[in-house]
Amino acid sequence: MLARELSAAAKDPEYTAALAKVRELRQPVLDALSESVTQKIKNLLPDVQRVEVRRRTEQDDVVAVLGDVEVIVDDGAPTDLTYKGDGVQSLAALAMTQHYSSSTARAREFILAVEEPEAHLHPRAIHALRDALRETASEQQVVITTHSPLFANRLDLSSNIIVRRNKAQPATSVAELREVLGVRTADNLASAELVLLVEGTSDEIALRALLSHRSAGLAKALDDGVLAITSLRGSGNLPYLLRLTQESLAAIHIFLDDDEQGRHAAELAEADPMVTTADITMTRCVGAKQAEFEDLIDPELYRDRLRRDFNVDVRHSWMKQMKRGKWSQRLALVFQACGARWDSSIEMATKIAVAESVAESPTSAILDDRDAVIEALVHALDVKLSDRLAQ
Repeated sequence: MLARELSAAAKDPEYTAALAKVRELRQPVLDALSESVTQKIKNLLPDVQRVEVRRRTEQDDVVAVLGDVEVIVDDGAPTDLTYKGDGVQSLAALAMTQHYSSSTARAREFILAVEEPEAHLHPRAIHALRDALRETASEQQVVITTHSPLFANRLDLSSNIIVRRNKAQPATSVAELREVLGVRTADNLASAELVLLVEGTSDEIALRALLSHRSAGLAKALDDGVLAITSLRGSGNLPYLLRLTQESLAAIHIFLDDDEQGRHAAELAEADPMVTTADITMTRCVGAKQAEFEDLIDPELYRDRLRRDFNVDVRHSWMKQMKRGKWSQRLALVFQACGARWDSSIEMATKIAVAESVAESPTSAILDDRDAVIEALVHALDVKLSDRLAQ
């Protein structure tokens, strides 16, 4: 009725000009809101190209119904949010909540309550949603009910409230969280607060000795099982082990060779939203196109062992020529030059021999000009472990 009665006023040039001015002043506000929501929802749904918040019809200007808006989500097919699925609608609502949190001082007066955010979402979207909820929690109170370990707060255990038989109490340990969430862990991860993922068994042997020698805190953590070293046994297993470790509620660090396989594994790891560049240490050697863990180790440490076991002398000049390839490639050439057999089983045996030599003499194991790699690894693990144990 009001629209009909005001339709006559719409014929007045002054009224029409006033409406045009209102639209002119309102559009930048809608554009800014659309841009903000677009950026936030793209973090949750990468396929979204644009979100547009706009008035439903220009005829509404007659009665100035400010609340009558529509949200168009373009994820390849521009569609009114009303017709998108529940998951997209929920994530759009969260994106708008984030915008509100960052644009108003009243945000702290509100509580965002989310029931089982993991429901109906792709695993990658779950990771993005978790990060978005943490960002929102820095501005306002967020309460989540969940059965997913990915939403558990591992840095502040007391913020996890466990509800049993109508009673609620703060969690007191990671083990308690694992139990209530039904998380099954491998034996070596059962008490781990921090997991170091390495490429092979020989890396496990050598790094356990090196880390224990370099840091008393890491030595105790390894003895207590608080720090676990787990071998990938193939870079293709990295996504599975990352998921297993994340579900165990442990922190993660990754140590990889700086070769083709290691770089591929690093790319796989960085594709995981929970892994950052700072979570990966690689065996880089200045001036080398490729390098592996053994390239960091002083050949004099294992010279006698390889001479005894394989009748090969690693003082051969080719071992120092990094241009000939990474350690295993150069050692293969030396084996051939010495008339010794070389295959994948021999390569594994030599790496085990080198690792055991490191375990026997960790003090002098690393070459001085390549020691920074191990020091960086020790520092990263010390910091992560301190953060976890400070809870």
